[in-house]
Amino acid sequence: MLIIFLILAIYTNLLEEFLPFFSYTDEFFTIILTLYGIVSLFIYSKRNETIFNKFEKIAFLFSILVVLTGVLSTVLSDYRNSLFNEIYTLFGDVKFILIYFGIRLYCHSLNKQKFKRVGKYVISFSYIFTGYNLLLFFLDLPFNFLTEYSYRFGMKNVAFGFGHPSEFAISLLLITTLNLYFSIKYFKKINYIYLFLNLFLLIIGGRLTSIGFYIVILLLLISYRYFRRYIVGGLIVSGVVGFIFVKDKLIETFFSLEQPRGVLMVAGLKISQEHFPLGSGFGTYGSNAARLIYSHVYYEFGFDKIYGLAPWYDNFLTDSYWAMILGEIGILGAILMLIVMIFLLLNAYSINKSTVGLIVSIPLFYTFLSTPVDTAIVSNSAFSIMVIAGLLITVEKKDKTEILRR
Repeated sequence: MLIIFLILAIYTNLLEEFLPFFSYTDEFFTIILTLYGIVSLFIYSKRNETIFNKFEKIAFLFSILVVLTGVLSTVLSDYRNSLFNEIYTLFGDVKFILIYFGIRLYCHSLNKQKFKRVGKYVISFSYIFTGYNLLLFFLDLPFNFLTEYSYRFGMKNVAFGFGHPSEFAISLLLITTLNLYFSIKYFKKINYIYLFLNLFLLIIGGRLTSIGFYIVILLLLISYRYFRRYIVGGLIVSGVVGFIFVKDKLIETFFSLEQPRGVLMVAGLKISQEHFPLGSGFGTYGSNAARLIYSHVYYEFGFDKIYGLAPWYDNFLTDSYWAMILGEIGILGAILMLIVMIFLLLNAYSINKSTVGLIVSIPLFYTFLSTPVDTAIVSNSAFSIMVIAGLLITVEKKDKTEILRR
């Protein structure tokens, strides 16, 4: 079953391009894992067995507060969507937490031998994944069959069959993380040629945020392994390089009122101030529900006349997670959600404060870092990200517990 989870985590966004029912992978497995988690918690509590540590418990507690804040925002709001869309938006906001805790409980039931077998399989699979996409790229040069999404770095940017290059980038980052973790875990080595080949694939995809993040992680890995005395310098260099890649997107997102994403963020901030400390309620701003039933809030801000935000072309309406959170559940909800993310990230790194801890943190680190310019955390990608994060954290936590017992 774990192998199926991992294959779906990597390929679910690709599969939905050919089989539409795969677009409900995240919803389906959120429900399954939540029910499984509730039953498992009951069983483990009977055995007096502790699964989650203090960081995870705090994150779960604050996620409950997020839900309560969102419900209160919706009940008190003057704006409403359909009841189904409001519940669906609430579900979308917290499903990454539910998937995370469900997969943590599922992986806790597995033994060390199972993880080792899976790890060896994943390493082989990661090379196949990279090799296949490189083959597609070189075949595309003469035959030109891959869809062009943009043109950067002197070449057309493609998604290798995925719905969008950002979805391909997430899958590539996740498969790279799995390769890194299990290669160090069981073979005590890093294949840098493989890492640079994946960087090349990311450049072909053309997603600046993903490329910048990947280079930062690559520089940090090198610093951790070979320049431990100069780790602060490595952090500074990595941060500068990452900023160079994302500065234009940051300006576009937070400061530029000439770009749809900037308009979306500024209006979200204004809504959070007008409805302080709450927002306009679930399904009213920045979410897919607010696009399906075009929100009255959008008319008040003149979105119906802005290219990319108007109902006749709304491709940018769901382009910023934090704009959505600020608009729908307000400043209070945004602060609570930020606390959830910080504690989950702290938990991922704190289990092993080394190169391994950095690798384990990659899925959550990338997801949370990209939230201002992306909504992957509430999309189908939430399943992919949280399955990988939950698996690696569980493996590392179980190994650490075993060492302490010795």
